[in-house]
Amino acid sequence: MAKSKKVAVQQEQVNVEEQQSQSQVYDTSMKELVDKQVKDILPVLLPGSVYVSTLNVEIVKPVMRTDKVYIVYYRRRKHILHIEFESRRNPRMGARMSAYNSILHLEYDLPVISILIYLFETKMVVTPFLSEDGDGIITTFHFRIIPLFQLKAAQYVREHITCMYPLLPTMEGANHRLLEVALKELKEVHNANNDTLGDFFAYMVILLNRVKTIAPLEKAKMKEVLNMYQSLWDQSPIIRKMKAASTVEGVIENSRDMVVNVVQLRFPALTELARQKVAQIDKPELLKNLHEQAILAPDEASVRLLLVPTVA
Repeated sequence: MAKSKKVAVQQEQVNVEEQQSQSQVYDTSMKELVDKQVKDILPVLLPGSVYVSTLNVEIVKPVMRTDKVYIVYYRRRKHILHIEFESRRNPRMGARMSAYNSILHLEYDLPVISILIYLFETKMVVTPFLSEDGDGIITTFHFRIIPLFQLKAAQYVREHITCMYPLLPTMEGANHRLLEVALKELKEVHNANNDTLGDFFAYMVILLNRVKTIAPLEKAKMKEVLNMYQSLWDQSPIIRKMKAASTVEGVIENSRDMVVNVVQLRFPALTELARQKVAQIDKPELLKNLHEQAILAPDEASVRLLLVPTVA
């Protein structure tokens, strides 16, 4: 029974890690999508706004990091436009949006418009976010919510809003016919820019794989349409980056295993210590050195020193 419970806990941890990894993929994809066509897409997300510049979110002081932050003109006045992307349920998102808004206002002394974009159907937070105590409401914070799954795919295709085409698989009414029309139009618009066209295709593939609101038969037809443009996958800079990152991560994991295996063979009592040590190292060359030292170390005491360095 205890073993079964342990396995269940381990599986739950794996599931959480997989969800976090997938969320990072979607977040990264969406940030790059907005940046690639920022002048076109911001007025769609916030009608009436005009892009001015992109802010470097690294200068925001707290450790919480925002997704995308821009300076825009809105109703003839300069504003900060803050956009967050969510791919799964997060009950604390209202509080986070409120915190981001206050921090950005304090940092730049400009009115801040906050938009929360939900990529997939899930339980959403509500706006306004209310902070309350026993005596009533302390603060009220209004922010905007855009659920992509409630947008009408046909409308964007009919009006030729190509900057939103990469998001079509997430929208209501998305189907293989709309996807085919959209891909042909994107190819015409971006025929001289294979990188952009490749990225837009990659976004469609990534989002379609995750969407659960499309019937299986229709989803299969949409994948058939995408398969006709499969060559664009390898042209996508974002896919090349993901492949490179995956390769590096694979090398690191393999190097970590090699260190642990050597220690386990030579000095089994230090195996757990070795696992803890390699988990802290993310540079292949350092792991390679540790592996060589573990092989050449004359005794258990020497390996222990490698794994738990003495504090000067």
